Amino acid sequence: MPVSRVLINNTSFNQPKTFKIVKTRINCVRLFAMLLCLLVTKLVPAQVDPNATQKTKDLLTWLTNLKNRSTNKVLSGNFGFSDTHWSSGHATDMFNATGKWPGLLEVNFAWKSSFSPNAAAHRQELIDYWNAGGIISVHMPVKNPFPGQRSGSAGTGTWPFSDVYTAGTPANDNLKAWFDELATHLQVLENNNIPVLLRMFHEAGHSGHWWSNNTVAQYKSLWNWVQSYLMNTKGLHNILYVYSPKPNSAGINKYPGSTKVDIMGVSIYGENLLGGGLGIYNLARTERKPFTISEIGWRVNCQNCEPATEIINDIKTVTPECVMYSNWNNNENKNFWHNASYQINPTALMNDPWVMTRDEVDFGAPPTNPTTRVFQAEDLSYNSNGASTSLNGAGTWVNLNAYGPGPWVEFTLPNVAAGNYEISVRIQEFNNGGQAQTSVGGTNIGTAIDFYDDPASGRTVVAGTRSFSTTGNKKVRFTVTGKNAGSSGHKIAINSITLTPAGNSGTFQAEDLSRTSLGASTSLGGSGTWVNLNAHNTGAWVEFTLPNVAAGTYDIKVNIQKFANGGQAQTAIGGSNQGSVIDFYNGGSSADPFPIGTKTFSNTGNKTIRFTITGRNAGSSGHKIAIDRIILEGTGASGARKVASSDTEEPGLIEKRLEQTFNLYPNPATEWLNLSFYSAIEQETEMSIMDLSGRVGIVRPLRLHKGINEIQIPVGELANGMYLMTLTGVLREYRRAVIIDR
Repeated sequence: MPVSRVLINNTSFNQPKTFKIVKTRINCVRLFAMLLCLLVTKLVPAQVDPNATQKTKDLLTWLTNLKNRSTNKVLSGNFGFSDTHWSSGHATDMFNATGKWPGLLEVNFAWKSSFSPNAAAHRQELIDYWNAGGIISVHMPVKNPFPGQRSGSAGTGTWPFSDVYTAGTPANDNLKAWFDELATHLQVLENNNIPVLLRMFHEAGHSGHWWSNNTVAQYKSLWNWVQSYLMNTKGLHNILYVYSPKPNSAGINKYPGSTKVDIMGVSIYGENLLGGGLGIYNLARTERKPFTISEIGWRVNCQNCEPATEIINDIKTVTPECVMYSNWNNNENKNFWHNASYQINPTALMNDPWVMTRDEVDFGAPPTNPTTRVFQAEDLSYNSNGASTSLNGAGTWVNLNAYGPGPWVEFTLPNVAAGNYEISVRIQEFNNGGQAQTSVGGTNIGTAIDFYDDPASGRTVVAGTRSFSTTGNKKVRFTVTGKNAGSSGHKIAINSITLTPAGNSGTFQAEDLSRTSLGASTSLGGSGTWVNLNAHNTGAWVEFTLPNVAAGTYDIKVNIQKFANGGQAQTAIGGSNQGSVIDFYNGGSSADPFPIGTKTFSNTGNKTIRFTITGRNAGSSGHKIAIDRIILEGTGASGARKVASSDTEEPGLIEKRLEQTFNLYPNPATEWLNLSFYSAIEQETEMSIMDLSGRVGIVRPLRLHKGINEIQIPVGELANGMYLMTLTGVLREYRRAVIIDR
């Protein structure tokens, strides 16, 4: 795939230009909160509960990786009071308005009061929602535990706040009693192997909650005490702990810490849906935690006054790594905050490609068909040998700090569907960059990748094509083999790994395919790179299953190995002979793929290809055959090769490919900003960067080439702050928030 690099000279402009990201500008307090988050030390994420159930661990992994998808990447959610209009009633409101159930249901069992008398019935609704395919969350606005205080009071009376987490005090006894009752419901969920998101002591930084009227140290002590009580005293291990403060500096400061929080969120209300949440969003990215908009809604006087899609559009523009949102709705009369079902065209929201509804939740279900998946290297499980690994300063790629050939780093791609894929790698290049060979499942693919460039830059490399006969985890290894003559070292760095279904063209490695044989044994040859059929006479056969082949017409070829004792074999596809007999006699591999012929498949699915021994060459001493790889090349009706991603590609497919490849990094940036994305054709477009007042800082025309375009933008003359990058002329405008921080 061709790659275009463009270097943009920086020139500042002062002409005003309006740009509306949210209805009200981000004020100084929100901007201060956003910048505070940049000072937080980066920590490696960890599951809070080391004894969490496997299902709970799997749910956190699933949520963490939603941001890497191109579609169905933001879990829709609904919430409401549990008074007389139970929370699932608000989910029903959304279903009645759109025909879609939200992917997440969040409830509480009490609102700063004793537990609802219908708590057991509400708990069963949670179980039913989970069993229907949804994700569940529990919100816990705890009753004021201090003696003499009203249940909803924000004060502590004459009691010191520390009493609430000090054993033997009345406040602590009251708090334990409340959580004992909550634990009975959570235990029932755990008994049913159901993990739950627990949003503890929400809206830290809000003076209206008793748990927030305290110092930073006191809030953290309260959080830690309750967390320990649930895990160690009550023995609950099905909880993901969610921290969701108000979008202010107090909310950031009270963050309990990386080892105490699984998921981070924020409560945003009014027309400025996301502006104030950037501080928490960037803190979540720094801490490598999934980010959620925990509460969002419109006031009653805004019923049917805004498009419901404002939620997802702002997520795309400002917080593109957000993995879920939850619509808030107050009480049965719906007279305070409205959810999206009462806004304009909620169906468009639920049908947006980014939004995941309950019927689209695929947690726990193995993928059945190949889909494009982008794996961020820093989010993957990986190990190395011969050299240390490290994350770059922004935590956006993985370095292998090699000093010579031989070291390797290996990544595990989780739950990859069986199928045929083009594997591409986003790398970072350095003046001390090395060269590395890619291997998948122990077999090399493609040629060595060169990580050398001066000055340092990044690019996307197509490593090769690989087929997987089974669904499961797949390993991709990069082994340092040498260095460019101009390089001073052997360092390599992996940013991301992308699997793209090869569609109507692809190479299936024989050793990776499911196979059966009759009349002779099979074995691997060439260090596991081909499959032998060790036949001694005619009639024996070996049959391979090609997984998930799309309907269409294909030119089929095969790479073989030849031997002095090689036989001859007839190929059959789906039980019908195809092409002429192949002669496996002579030494070495076949220089070119042997043509089998053209075959049309009327439906998508697994296809079988069999090689049956029919005889041997007069000069051969045996009947052995060996299959190295099977190649399918998709054709059009006339037999000409189909060209993917051409200027005749459908606009929807072009836009999807652009979404999948759009990458803006590093963010925050200091001196340089890198932009990469896919273009289906050669075209002219424009890129601009402006501040939040609409004042343009950089604007440049771009000449794009077909394929991946990589653009390097100098931003050294821009002042610290937040900006909007806009790309126009590529089907629609693409916008991303950019932070400059030195």
